[in-house]
Amino acid sequence: MAKRLHFDSAGKSEWEISPMSRHFPRFQLRLQAAIVDGLIVFVLFLASGLFIARFDLPAYAKVSFVALVILAFEPGLVSLTGSTIGHYLRNLKVEDAETGRRLNLIRAIVRFTVKAVLGLYSLTSILITQKHQAVHDMAVGSVVVLRHPERYSQADRLPERKRLDEAFVYPSRLRRVLAIVLYLVALLISFVFALHFLLSNRCFLYDECGGLDDLVEFVVSAIWIAGFFSMIYFGANGRLWGARKRPCVE
Repeated sequence: MAKRLHFDSAGKSEWEISPMSRHFPRFQLRLQAAIVDGLIVFVLFLASGLFIARFDLPAYAKVSFVALVILAFEPGLVSLTGSTIGHYLRNLKVEDAETGRRLNLIRAIVRFTVKAVLGLYSLTSILITQKHQAVHDMAVGSVVVLRHPERYSQADRLPERKRLDEAFVYPSRLRRVLAIVLYLVALLISFVFALHFLLSNRCFLYDECGGLDDLVEFVVSAIWIAGFFSMIYFGANGRLWGARKRPCVE
């Protein structure tokens, strides 16, 4: 990967990644890697839980052991090697978006936590962000790139997307991610309240639903999915209130 050395205003030298040297994977490769890693985490969760249950330990000790096993797998591997098992199988690696270096353990843990909370939904922003970043990538300033791009055709080596509205100044990455998360939480709360008021009590509380309840749940769920993707799209593009882009002032 080509890098160039530059000096900041204080005279400190830093390495930058040349955008032309970086190749991003297609969405399906990220999805396949996430599914593989999800299955491995599930197996580790069950195996470590069954193992530690054999010992007479406090509940917090058992929970801590299971958490450490899972953290050692994904954040640990990302920090030490740049890739999880799923990434290796799909020829991917995680690196800092600016320097190309591996993430430290703290950033890798934050990245994993955001991904665990949002699940596969976190990947949707890959389709619209400039550097093909998932929500958990934007949260810590990471990108996922092809480890050996020469193994892929030109069509499968995606370049960085060009931003069409260079006339605007965007909020920081962290601010946009926080805005997306807050809007999604508000959307989720609205979704639950909508189901509570629109579904019958028998359906909402005991899952004994009639035909009308099923139709209402389908419509509300469709609105939730559309809202989820919209929040990510508008948030990534600086169009949510609280984290909006603004015109450049010359």
